[in-house]
Amino acid sequence: MNIGGDQSIEYDTEPFSGTEVRCLKGDIKRDPQEILQNSLSRTKRKISDYARCCCWEWFTTFTFDPKRTDRTDFKICSKRIRQWCNNMRKRYAPNLQYLVIPEMHTKNQDKYGACWHFHVLMSNIGDIQMVFSNHIDRKSGKKIYNVGHWKWGFS
Repeated sequence: MNIGGDQSIEYDTEPFSGTEVRCLKGDIKRDPQEILQNSLSRTKRKISDYARCCCWEWFTTFTFDPKRTDRTDFKICSKRIRQWCNNMRKRYAPNLQYLVIPEMHTKNQDKYGACWHFHVLMSNIGDIQMVFSNHIDRKSGKKIYNVGHWKWGFS
């Protein structure tokens, strides 16, 4: 069956259930902006699904000191956060659960370039140090802590 253009619908057998499914073949022209928006929506939904899978105890943000790390290099920053999480699990919190979300910060882009930082949800933090920062959140009235073991920048 021809739907127009170079597209045609063919049928194939789905390998897991054995049911017959339709397959689109040929060129499918879509707006790149629409593809990007759909991908972003799927990503947000997946992160939300993962975040709801656990009862998180801490929301943290990890930044990088430009004197210690090239915070414009995603590979370096993600390697540092991954190593830190693995080290914390080995040394202080064997049952540590975490969900790491990278974010590019562009506020100071003129001075440093686009900088990466990471938001991390954590639970079962064991003996990971949480040090009171002497600040209290104005809206919630909760104490704000720094992660004592984070040495690459600020938390």
